[in-house]
Amino acid sequence: MDHAAFFSAMRAKPSGGSLQQRAVDGMSALLLAFVEHGDGDRRRLAYILGTVSHESDRFLTMEEYASGAAYEERGDLGNTQTGDGK
Repeated sequence: MDHAAFFSAMRAKPSGGSLQQRAVDGMSALLLAFVEHGDGDRRRLAYILGTVSHESDRFLTMEEYASGAAYEERGDLGNTQTGDGK
């Protein structure tokens, strides 16, 4: 994969012209992991990146906005012990 072309496209379309360095670092780690451990299906890579984009506020943060306290001891989510939610 041409990483320069990938990041050029990412900066142009979904990110409005720029990407923070931590977003580049995170995506680089995902790309490397996909090359090393993925199945080569670029549709799957697109799905992974789309999910990460959504979960990270379009690559703006690599940390959760919420503390996770709302998920504490939620048995319906499998959180059965103190600390599971966070």
